[in-house]
Amino acid sequence: GQTITVTFPTGANIAGVAGATVEATAGIGGAGSGGAPVAAASAVPVAQVLTVTTGAGTGIGAGSIVQVVVPGVVNPGTVGTYTLTVATQTETTAVTSPSFTTTPPTISPLPGIVKFYNTAGVLMGQFTGGTAIASAAAASLTGYTIEVGPGTYTENPTISTAGIILKATGAAAETIIKGNFTISATTVTLDSFTIAGNLTIGAAGDKATIKNCILTKTGTGATPETLITYGNTTASGTGTITGNTIDTSLGAVQDTGILVNQPGLTISSNTFVVDGATVATSDSAINVAATAGTTAVTGNTITGASGIGVTVSGAGSTSTITSNTISNLNVALNITAVATVTVQTNTIDACGLAVSTTVPAGQAAIQVAGATALSI
Repeated sequence: GQTITVTFPTGANIAGVAGATVEATAGIGGAGSGGAPVAAASAVPVAQVLTVTTGAGTGIGAGSIVQVVVPGVVNPGTVGTYTLTVATQTETTAVTSPSFTTTPPTISPLPGIVKFYNTAGVLMGQFTGGTAIASAAAASLTGYTIEVGPGTYTENPTISTAGIILKATGAAAETIIKGNFTISATTVTLDSFTIAGNLTIGAAGDKATIKNCILTKTGTGATPETLITYGNTTASGTGTITGNTIDTSLGAVQDTGILVNQPGLTISSNTFVVDGATVATSDSAINVAATAGTTAVTGNTITGASGIGVTVSGAGSTSTITSNTISNLNVALNITAVATVTVQTNTIDACGLAVSTTVPAGQAAIQVAGATALSI
């Protein structure tokens, strides 16, 4: 057989190489490997140099394109940009490869420890593993505090006990819940998590507070999602969503950051990122679909390469939209229902679409197709 000599960069470990395969196209004086890889007769590692001897039936000739596959090579331990060199028994002058860059592996954090405390601050128990948050919630009584350590929790927790405070002990970016989260009790607080899923504040979720969280879509983004659904039906009920980052920009489908199905919600000081190739497929950062009562949208930042800022689709509702910054969207405000809407002291910048072949009539930054009482 013919020999191929590969010199790996300093720091690479080739001691575990036990074999190789060689595939070659036909060349002058060689018929190639017949369109399939052929096991090498030998692959001998010495320090950084691997000498591969081709097996019968490889047939490398002048002008052949050769691919050598070598399992068992460990890259240098330091992340960086490297090259290797290759020579053969007929082409003895080594040729340097194009450079390649190594990257560290992506290691998902394991679930951490979840502790729960009574109203006097006494530690009552702790859990870890795949259902740690749900287990702590089930074991907690009214007014307990659940502290969640950094990690990734792949579960679908439900809080059905009143007054529970669920908070991360670390940053939201390092305390991740991959799954759907449901609040079905009064006065529940959710603080400093990343939720890669959908959060539902149910009919009994009065006075819920969602703060300092990061909410993102799941999967590939091919399916439309609503990241937060507010459905508290308690008479004169309230809820607060504040200080969160809500990102629906994954995937070119029509998503909603917050869907407001019931009145009494205050949405303040959040950052929204939305997208949408057209108005018909644009995300809405907020959709007020409640058919009664008041929803307050104040002090938020809504931005994106496209998309819709605030949609009011609930006939009979009252919305106050104040002191928000809305920029770079297809539509800043989209009022589609007969409702009472107050719009004051907002900053709207670079919204709307100019007349073009794809949008012949253009697109207004503020669209009003309803509103019995609109104050701007």
